[in-house]
Amino acid sequence: MNPKILYLTVFCVLMGVPLSGQDTLSTDTTQSELPIVAIMDFIPKGAYPYEITILEAQTLTNEFAAQVIQTGEVTLYDQAGMREVMDQKGFVSAECTDSKCVSELGQLLQVAFVINGNVEKVDSMFTVNAFMVDVAADSIKREKNVVHVGEVDGFITEIEILAWEMLGLPPPNELLRKRDGEMAVVDPSEKTRIGALTRSAVLPGLGQLYLDNPGMGYVWMGSEIVVGVLAYMSFTRYKTAYDDMDHYFDQYTKATNPAEAREFRILSKQAELDETTAKDEIQSLIVMGAGLWVANMVHAYMTGPKPKATSASTQKTALDFVYNQKLMQPQLRFSIALD
Repeated sequence: MNPKILYLTVFCVLMGVPLSGQDTLSTDTTQSELPIVAIMDFIPKGAYPYEITILEAQTLTNEFAAQVIQTGEVTLYDQAGMREVMDQKGFVSAECTDSKCVSELGQLLQVAFVINGNVEKVDSMFTVNAFMVDVAADSIKREKNVVHVGEVDGFITEIEILAWEMLGLPPPNELLRKRDGEMAVVDPSEKTRIGALTRSAVLPGLGQLYLDNPGMGYVWMGSEIVVGVLAYMSFTRYKTAYDDMDHYFDQYTKATNPAEAREFRILSKQAELDETTAKDEIQSLIVMGAGLWVANMVHAYMTGPKPKATSASTQKTALDFVYNQKLMQPQLRFSIALD
């Protein structure tokens, strides 16, 4: 087979395969496209002395912010940087509670939304009021009130659920089960990226079939089969050419007639050339087959379902994206919970 025709055939197969999962509706966006949200520290509320301290309110704010990051729908403005800007410009969280003041802060930070709120504790009753201010519209976009009676752990769960609801998103099932006092369990029928990756590593297309995407599964499987068939055909030509080369060379060494010897020598050289060509095709197809195999694994992983967010309070270490005002760009932040 002509190598150019071979490469064109495999290229056409590859061109029909969307590696990034264009066949599915994706909600992934780059960090620069996500709206930037700043979260002000929750303010203790109630009769002085407050049953919730300023430090405890900041801890609840951090729990809330961690879940906002987990949604993956916004970029969080760096809270330390926001506090520094507020100190420099004379903003006080306890005094900046109306939408006008919050909007002014948001314009100064150059963010799309600012979330602020207050928390209160009376005996065993916890209350949180949260507001999301649309900076451009200078108005409250969303307002939520939560009342919890019981232990503080349950209130933290409500704070985590509130973070999703403030963004208009459904909370993860893990948080809802945690609210109901149920243990977090893993659904054995739940599809995972690792499950898809493992299956595609065993057999191309198997991970896509596992993800209920038979179209792409059969495309990957068929592509690998095509490459395998082409490799087998090249191996057959290689073996035939190798045998012919040995046969003609043997006839060449035994020939007594100069004309016959010259003919066998030409046939032997042609067989040797065919052998080399077939050998090169086999090596190219092996590389292509391996590339398809790896690409199929990447596709299965990328098109698999996103890992569901877990409770922020159970995460001792975290990597997340925040917006750094000084650098004017998103950056990775590493944090360690000390509790």
